[in-house]
Amino acid sequence: RDFHSYYFSEVWGGTSEEAERKVNEFLESDYFKFIKPVEGAVEGVRELSRENSIPVITSRPKNIFGITYEQLERNFGDVFSGIYFAKNGYCGWGDKTKAEICGELEADFLIEDSLKYAECNGTRVLVFDRPWNQGAGFERVYSWNDVLKKVY
Repeated sequence: RDFHSYYFSEVWGGTSEEAERKVNEFLESDYFKFIKPVEGAVEGVRELSRENSIPVITSRPKNIFGITYEQLERNFGDVFSGIYFAKNGYCGWGDKTKAEICGELEADFLIEDSLKYAECNGTRVLVFDRPWNQGAGFERVYSWNDVLKKVY
């Protein structure tokens, strides 16, 4: 709740390099490895997967691909139709944007928590309302139950 910006250095102070170091330390920790999904995510994704093909499109950094696969398998099982790693503007890596991947997959909707990645060229975008992603132009959701109500 203290995060008001996608750029952690704007929250913590210091340089972008210092913030990136802190983030990488967290990403390499056991706390991150075994972090739980947000409330309602497992049930919401399972419900959506009953009538939809659900791919994961993430902008997580490439140094945690393995952990990402483990977390998805442990928490969600085999409900996803694929896992795609999109370009990450914060770390500066990746080949395709989320918008490009959504277009290739002909996605009906994207569920997102960052305005930085919410532009999807005609794809309906549901943005979780968080302090760091305030701005106009997107359909807001406040919980996974809200996601399900808006999709169905």
